[in-house]
Amino acid sequence: MSKKVDQKETLTGKTVGQLKASAPIVAELIRQTTAYAQQCDKTVASGRKLADALQRVGELPGGDLQAGFGRLADALRAIEAQREQLSKALREAVVPAMTESRKPDDVELNQFEAALKRQKLQQTGDIERLEAATRKAGKKNPAELQKCIAALGDRIKLVEVEKSEKLRSVLLLERKKYATVVGQWLPAIGALSQLTAAHQTVNDAEPDLRRLADSSTQIPESEYELLLQQQQRTFLPIQPDPDADALYVGSPQLSPSLSSGSLSMSHSASSSLLLPSASFDSAALPPPPADPYGNSGYGGYSGGYEPPPPPPDQLGDDDELGTATALYDYTGTSDEDLSFRAGCVLTVVREDSGGWTCGRDANGNVGIFPTSYVRRDA
Repeated sequence: MSKKVDQKETLTGKTVGQLKASAPIVAELIRQTTAYAQQCDKTVASGRKLADALQRVGELPGGDLQAGFGRLADALRAIEAQREQLSKALREAVVPAMTESRKPDDVELNQFEAALKRQKLQQTGDIERLEAATRKAGKKNPAELQKCIAALGDRIKLVEVEKSEKLRSVLLLERKKYATVVGQWLPAIGALSQLTAAHQTVNDAEPDLRRLADSSTQIPESEYELLLQQQQRTFLPIQPDPDADALYVGSPQLSPSLSSGSLSMSHSASSSLLLPSASFDSAALPPPPADPYGNSGYGGYSGGYEPPPPPPDQLGDDDELGTATALYDYTGTSDEDLSFRAGCVLTVVREDSGGWTCGRDANGNVGIFPTSYVRRDA
């Protein structure tokens, strides 16, 4: 005949076993938490470098693209700032708290298990003595037998009460252990919540960034207005002057007069030339692109004809103005450009003018390049 299974004792023993088995699992949790905090620190450093790189890229085009790159970089910095707080909470609050609570938990569990064993031995001994007394009383008189039976029944009831109390104690012990772990993680949970909120800034910026990504065929508004100004200039045909000698556009004999914003020309060709009308206001024009060699004005004119500057290959050593280090690769698009690779040291022979600098490479090649592609050396 099989012994009846005591569910209270079974559940009590099972809970004690699970609590004992949790010790190495909690130790692994502490190790993984420490490793994650260290990984967070590395991610924070990498994320901030990435944000700086995005910021620098946006500085090249400027305008709305710069604002878009800046917004993305700021969002990334906000995320990494909160990740840093998460790492700090894990290292300074969560891991120490879990480590310190391991020993008291083990001591409390060991004490409970020892008390449970003592109680079990006490219960078994009491029942065995009362059963022996009942058997002995049955041989004497019915009154003594009834008394022993009552005592045995009371002890059995008390055993059930004690078993219930032990089960309740071990279940509360288990609950306390894991609820404490959750409480130890509260600082990190708060930091995780803030990290999630920081990620939301990226979600908020996504629609605007998508619009920028789809604007590859669009001209920025400021430059578009400049194009409109150029298109709104009026052009009138200039009839040939029969009394003037034949002049050709671009000839050294051409004598433009830019005073008061007017332009007069003569030509003996049979066809008309389209040139700006006398009502054209030169002050309304945008400033011309600056010549890297220091000239200004349309076509090199400033009220009269001036000879062009010397070509780059005629610049001597006396023109050296220090050195600059290339930050990026640059491939020129014309013979006047100087191509180079990132890291090259260039000799500056003419200062920056309108975003362009003239310099010489180590092989003696001279040309112009964007100023933003280099960093002047001290």
